[in-house]
Amino acid sequence: MTSVATAIVAVPPRKGGWLRKLGWTALVLVLILALLAGVSWWRPTVVFGQIGRAILWVDGIQGRYVKIDDRQIHYLTGGNGPSVALLHGLGGTAQDWAVLLPSLVSGGFKAYAIDLLGYGASDKPDVDYSIALEANVVQKFLDQTGQRQVDLVGWSMGGWVALKFAAAHPERVHTLTLIDSAGFDFNAPDPKILRPHTPQELQAMAAWFSPKAAPIPGFLARDILRVMGEQDRVLASALDSMYSRRDVMDGKVGGLTMPVLLLWGSRDVLTPLATASAMHAQMPRSTLRIIEGCGHVALTECHDQAVPAIVAFLKANSNGH
Repeated sequence: MTSVATAIVAVPPRKGGWLRKLGWTALVLVLILALLAGVSWWRPTVVFGQIGRAILWVDGIQGRYVKIDDRQIHYLTGGNGPSVALLHGLGGTAQDWAVLLPSLVSGGFKAYAIDLLGYGASDKPDVDYSIALEANVVQKFLDQTGQRQVDLVGWSMGGWVALKFAAAHPERVHTLTLIDSAGFDFNAPDPKILRPHTPQELQAMAAWFSPKAAPIPGFLARDILRVMGEQDRVLASALDSMYSRRDVMDGKVGGLTMPVLLLWGSRDVLTPLATASAMHAQMPRSTLRIIEGCGHVALTECHDQAVPAIVAFLKANSNGH
């Protein structure tokens, strides 16, 4: 099929040709914009993801793969300096750290944002997706990428994975940062809330994540539900494991003597502030930083406070490990 570009080149020059060329250029631009608009409406999560990756690429942060037990694990990395490993939450991806990654890179750190097994661009085998399994993936990821010791940062479920790994391998964790983290036992909400199947259920889930949740446009809700539907098997398995409580960390973190930052939204209802207080009481070198007015996604909705707090904590405890 003759492309639009070929058609432009094939227009013979004639009097007033620049006007004709200008008209064809305008038509091409209109067609491109129409195509982008169509894709944005039909697959907005794909468009947003590509834009996000392009922005990170400008900051020197790129995607890589490493093979662990014959499974591909994707991660984003960039920068130079002490290593910082970042673990996302349930249903998340490495790109969830986009708000923090540029500040780590510019702040003199080497960042590794991991797509945990089953999430993002990593492989999705038929396994139990337990906290213990993901902690084992983290260990092998650090082995494969040559990281003897890291600053470990976990958000929500990723915080639980980070706690599990740190308790098993404290010598490999220089500092630990937990953001609205799961991992301690509490009266958790119905797991069905985290597996929405309708726009109404998705909006209800958003309200659990943030007291500032805005209405989700219909076209965006439809595509988010499509993505969540594709990973529902992984989400169901992970939630079954978490709600079994076999990996809860209450009473198992007293031996963690590395510096710990607990960063929490004051209005978090998914992992309430009482959880942060319990962790703070059990970890001898922990600091609790509460961000007023924010919920479970304090890192993004209150990034102007959360990001500087994390970077300052890492810099204050950096010894060039």
